[in-house]
Amino acid sequence: MGCESEEDKVQQMITGRWTLTEAQRNNRVTESLASLYFIFREEGTMETNLLGTEEMYFYTVSPTEIIQKGPRMDPIKYQINQLSDSSAELSTSLRNFNFVFKLRKDGFHEE
Repeated sequence: MGCESEEDKVQQMITGRWTLTEAQRNNRVTESLASLYFIFREEGTMETNLLGTEEMYFYTVSPTEIIQKGPRMDPIKYQINQLSDSSAELSTSLRNFNFVFKLRKDGFHEE
């Protein structure tokens, strides 16, 4: 105990499947991303349908951000606004739009 890095803590908390509870595009709630999900795996791969199709990517974490990397794309940086065992809020900028994703970890249910 105590020697675990912040990156390790974030990695442990982020690992799993996350589904969207709310998305905002340029500070307005949008329904167009209703089926959005992220699956983060311990070995540094992730799956998401953010760009329209289900695809696998690599990712790295720090205490403040997640960086998604793929062979045919520029990296996508997600700022970690909030992260707990059961919920997360990530923000990013894509194609000149600012997005906020409110996510719930599968397997956790709000009371």
